[in-house]
Amino acid sequence: MDGGSRRGGSGSGGSRRGPLVGNLRARTALAAALAMAAVLTTGGLWLHSLMRSNLLDNTTGRTELAARKVAAQLDTRTLPPGGRLPAPDGGVDLVLVRDAHGRDVASTAAGTPKDPPRLDGLRPGPGQDSRSAVLPPAHPGAQRRVVVAVEAPGPPGAHDPHTVYAVTVLGDVDDATRAIATGLLAGAPR
Repeated sequence: MDGGSRRGGSGSGGSRRGPLVGNLRARTALAAALAMAAVLTTGGLWLHSLMRSNLLDNTTGRTELAARKVAAQLDTRTLPPGGRLPAPDGGVDLVLVRDAHGRDVASTAAGTPKDPPRLDGLRPGPGQDSRSAVLPPAHPGAQRRVVVAVEAPGPPGAHDPHTVYAVTVLGDVDDATRAIATGLLAGAPR
């Protein structure tokens, strides 16, 4: 009988610990992989949410600026004659001025805008001079739009308030958000 097999590392005593140590290593590796997957998923969702929010805020800010520029023209009575407004800057698609009765007074679109957004009820609340909203697609195949309504009381002494609406199609924002989501999914651990 070989006495070395009972004392050495290659005997039956060492083989009993081998599966336990290997099992512990496998569980530790699995736990580390799951923790890393959870951290990466949480970080990816946070990044996607942050980027989408930032893009929407920037687009809404540009849209509000276009509406405020026209509201300033209305307050100083320097709107172009005929109600034809120049094309807005910054990717804004439409600026529309409506009087207190809801009639179109001025617009950046020639004539009646094609596929105009439904703006009924979108007005600044009491004590506010602006309000923004994201409108759902008007019909299948259409895109979402952000609308900003700015109250324009007019020059001092005027009793004919107007509302200036600025509209931006969110196609670029939605495309960028989808591209970010696709990139995050492509880089996700498998």
